[in-house]
Amino acid sequence: MDSLPAHNPMKVLDRDPIVKADPGYVNICFASRSSSFALTFKVRKSHMFKDVKAAFGACTDQQPGGLVYTFKGQVVEDANTSEQLRLKNGDMVEVAAVGDADFTGACSEHRRVTELDRQGFQCISVMNAGESLVVKVRLLSGYTQPYCIKPNTQMSKLVADFEQQVGEQDLRFITFDGDHLHGRRNCTAENAEIEDGDTIDVFREQIGGGGTLIQKFEAFLRVPQRHGK
Repeated sequence: MDSLPAHNPMKVLDRDPIVKADPGYVNICFASRSSSFALTFKVRKSHMFKDVKAAFGACTDQQPGGLVYTFKGQVVEDANTSEQLRLKNGDMVEVAAVGDADFTGACSEHRRVTELDRQGFQCISVMNAGESLVVKVRLLSGYTQPYCIKPNTQMSKLVADFEQQVGEQDLRFITFDGDHLHGRRNCTAENAEIEDGDTIDVFREQIGGGGTLIQKFEAFLRVPQRHGK
């Protein structure tokens, strides 16, 4: 965990795996920086982002030039292509309003399909704000990775993704209420009672003379329960 990236854009974990793109295409997720809205569609690798932005803006009722698109912290220019940016299948582009104002996003089924088809794109999936939630996965060091998930997202997918990102396995994932997520079968955000804005703390189990370190962490994490629990 010594060389983790400083910039951590939100990752979108949809219920279904990312569809494999056709040759010459890439599936890109466009996600709001300030809400849980995200839209994924198939883009030709040689397509200039000027057209991609126009298609996304039409789906979300945004005027051209009203949104800023960034990939790995760098602004995506109109003349860029997915190929030039080396975008891979499932990569995410962050979207914010000009001036860093909130962009919550919204996209009806009919509008997104109609507008994308009209401009030569194919919609893969959509996550509207209110139908999804944003959670943060955090290490003791302060390193944080935000995720956009659905209530029925399998938490094992989040656990596996984060472990791959930090290069370690068998980590311990603990929710606000002290519940474990690791090793639970068929555990979703909904049945784990995870809410929008929650933080999941991650620890590494170490066995020593003082016993299992994770047990000490759990004692430290005993916090007041949410109202009504």
